[in-house]
Amino acid sequence: MDLSVTKFRNLVRRGALPGPVRLADGVERWRADDLRAILSGTAARPSEDFEL
Repeated sequence: MDLSVTKFRNLVRRGALPGPVRLADGVERWRADDLRAILSGTAARPSEDFEL
């Protein structure tokens, strides 16, 4: 995804992108399949519009 870390985190905070999976203290990762579904347009959409 061609986003800055700040913009990516902001979209996560607003609910436009899924939250991370916490693997350990201070270790977060995102499910690649969730992000791919958003990019391909096959993911469920949030109830409000978000500008990417």
